[in-house]
Amino acid sequence: MAHPPNPTPQSVATQPGSAPLAAPALEPAATPPVATPNATSSITGPVPPAPSAPPAANERWFWQVGAFGSEQEANRVRAELALLGLTSHVEPTRMDDGRTLYRVRVGPYPSQQAAQAVRNRLQGAGYQPVMVRG
Repeated sequence: MAHPPNPTPQSVATQPGSAPLAAPALEPAATPPVATPNATSSITGPVPPAPSAPPAANERWFWQVGAFGSEQEANRVRAELALLGLTSHVEPTRMDDGRTLYRVRVGPYPSQQAAQAVRNRLQGAGYQPVMVRG
């Protein structure tokens, strides 16, 4: 048994002398701009709320209290923090120019909200902590 030929697609009807109608181009939906805090807001202002995406299960937050060129100075600050009852650690980091900086971080905390509770204590002791995720 022979199969009938495939039907040809119907073309868009046009008036004589006019061009065929084109489908309107779909533009992607505009996404709202994301507010980006300036560099000093994490030091002097409130920390912006977490993005709406669920946090990763292993996400941890720290307060970075300082970065020092000397491990001895970093350990001195760590001892001061221990006197305040805060758990901290010194994290050596190799810079692009070959220097090693010793970062002093308090934490970890499971969320930004949990870390916020410690901020006032750090500021009261004279530190200007910066929140970091690690």
